[in-house]
Amino acid sequence: MKKIVSAPYIDQTERWVNGCESISSVMLLQAMGIAIDPDTFIERDLPHAPYWDYDGKLYGPDPYEVYPGDPHDHTGYGCYAPCIVKALQSELDHEGAADAFEVVDETGKTAAQLCEYLDAGMPVVFWATLDFTPVPEERDHWLLADGTDFAWKCHEHCLLLVGYDDEHYWFNDPWHNHGVCAQPKALVEDCHAAQGMFAVTLKRKKTGNERNAMKPEEFKQNVKDRVRVFEDGGIRLLKKGKRGIIRAVFGRTGLVLALFFVQVLLL
Repeated sequence: MKKIVSAPYIDQTERWVNGCESISSVMLLQAMGIAIDPDTFIERDLPHAPYWDYDGKLYGPDPYEVYPGDPHDHTGYGCYAPCIVKALQSELDHEGAADAFEVVDETGKTAAQLCEYLDAGMPVVFWATLDFTPVPEERDHWLLADGTDFAWKCHEHCLLLVGYDDEHYWFNDPWHNHGVCAQPKALVEDCHAAQGMFAVTLKRKKTGNERNAMKPEEFKQNVKDRVRVFEDGGIRLLKKGKRGIIRAVFGRTGLVLALFFVQVLLL
């Protein structure tokens, strides 16, 4: 079985060389019909800040909260799920789409678990490694504002998870115009785990009618709670009233009528 969710493709390489998180987020937003371009998303919505030198030491932002450097050039590194959650929420607020979607941080879920979003037609911003290669042993270091040493895992990369089949997961990979590409499932899970299993997506909010609609399983349970079947083949329809329980007794021939009343009660 193969499932692919359609999403616009954007190549990051020339203009947003280290902007994979932003480009993947913009592809997600555009797939949901939200008109946003990468430059607006980066400048307006993405929390980002430069590095700075102090007393001969390099300081920089915390990638969990703020993108370090500039996504347009090689001064940029990357960021993690909480930063992208804030950026997506900012975009929804600015575009008036916050009533239609909520941002969901699904960090810690495997690609297999995230497929539930694909089944619902929703792609997922997904962290793995560049070209699905191993994470190098060496780390890049800088100090956070409080003096804590931060060690950056190299080869961090962000893609848009758009599909799956029996053997592969499918991605819109913004790096070097890779386009829509497939990767073996086991390799994807390994690279996802190596970079912290970060994942962010959107979830459609229910409308008023959808919130009030009764699901089939809820209907069945409601009927079960209100109807009692007896050995004589009759049924009793129970409804709580102001003066207690009202009992309507129906024989075999009254079954259809009873079920009609049940449906009326459940409306």
